[in-house]
Amino acid sequence: MAGFKEDAETVSAFFQDMRGCGLGDPLLVVCDGAAGIIKAIETCFPRSERQRCLGHRMRNVAAKVPADRWPEFKARATAAYQAPSRAIARDLAAGLVNDYEARARPPASWTTSKRQSRI
Repeated sequence: MAGFKEDAETVSAFFQDMRGCGLGDPLLVVCDGAAGIIKAIETCFPRSERQRCLGHRMRNVAAKVPADRWPEFKARATAAYQAPSRAIARDLAAGLVNDYEARARPPASWTTSKRQSRI
């Protein structure tokens, strides 16, 4: 494959090449938020879980949270990601969103409608 683009067709072709080398369905695929990559994952690996890359997510959120609130926000977000169970992660994330909604407009990536894709 010459060069690499993040459109669904290119990424799907890459995944098919990997399948040709013996790759089965991964349990989890971690990616950035590129629409082409997400579509290719959902098409090529429909039984695999997909998770947004924590590094990408945190950099995007850091740009939206006031600098003086970032240390606390980051610590609480990290605690939600590292929670020992999905239920605890949901509770921690809900508490974080509720606290920050009360203080100011929350970062778009932490709104309730998108929360499920992160946990």
